[in-house]
Formats: sequence, structure tokens, C-alpha cells
Amino acid sequence: MSSNAELATIKVIQAVYGAVQGSKEVTGLVQDLASGGKTTFKADNSTLGGDPAKGHNKHFAMNYQVGEDVYTFSCKEGEIVRLITKETRGQFTVVGAAYGAIDAKNSQGMGSRDVTSIVQQLLDEGQIEFKPDNQLFGEPLKGTTKNFGMTYFRTDSPSFRKAIASNEGQKVTVA
Repeated sequence: MSSNAELATIKVIQAVYGAVQGSKEVTGLVQDLASGGKTTFKADNSTLGGDPAKGHNKHFAMNYQVGEDVYTFSCKEGEIVRLITKETRGQFTVVGAAYGAIDAKNSQGMGSRDVTSIVQQLLDEGQIEFKPDNQLFGEPLKGTTKNFGMTYFRTDSPSFRKAIASNEGQKVTVA
């Protein structure tokens, strides 16, 4: 681990932007953003170098490393990417977290987003209570009640994992 957690370097392992109908590797582009200090950006055609699947809804996904810690992030086109920028973990490590819903009436079926990096950032800042909602995580599927789920462990005890599930707006306390 680096001695100065604030100055840890972000290494983009892989980043992809697109849809089934067409996608492109954007690892170098995202690495340039991160290396230039831009750790929050919009996942869209403008930021990610053009439209790889015209007329189709796109997604962005990446794996990246900060010091020895590896993170995964994914979102829909137009959503905000917020990269974790510190190597040193707080008291908790988030294995995975998602926010969304399944809509049986909708032919698309479901809408959820990976919110692992957002939850990890909250916990690293010492915020162990929060309410999962559209304001915190964005709107993954309009007109539906969402659910939140996460798996995490205490950083000092990685073999003992815990899971939390809640409804939208229900207070979550990580302990």
C-alpha cells in the first residue's frame, strides 16, 4: 500500500462503452481522464469518444485499481462515474452493491445499477448510515419502487461477510 493514501494512482485495467449492437474499448481514454485528475465524469458519447451503437441504449463498465485495491464500476449511458481515489480502506470493504428494480410489465424487464463505488466512498468517509434512493444513486428504472442490496466485510476481518437488503428510502446501517 502507498504511504500517502490521498496520492494513490488509479490504474484502469479495462473499460468498455457500448451495447450489444456495438461497443468499444475505452481503457486508454478513461486512463487519461483519471491520470489528468478527472475522477468524476459522465458516461456518454461526448466523454467516451463517440457513439459505438447509434440508436441504442449504451452502458459503461470498468475495472480499475487504486494501490492494491481493485474496483468494478458499471452504469447506464448518461449516468455519472465516480472513481474511488484512495487506496486505504476505511473500517468496511464493499464487495458489491446494487440499486434497482424488476418490472414485470416492462418488456425491458429490469433496471438496476452497480453502486459499489458510491457506497464504498460513503463508508470510507465514515457515513455508515444512509437511505438508498434516487437522489443518492440515480434513477435506474422510472415509475417503480427500488430495492438496495450489498455485501461487505469489516476490513480487519475479510473472511466474515455480511449482506444487507432494504427497500428504497429505508435507512441502512452498516455495522
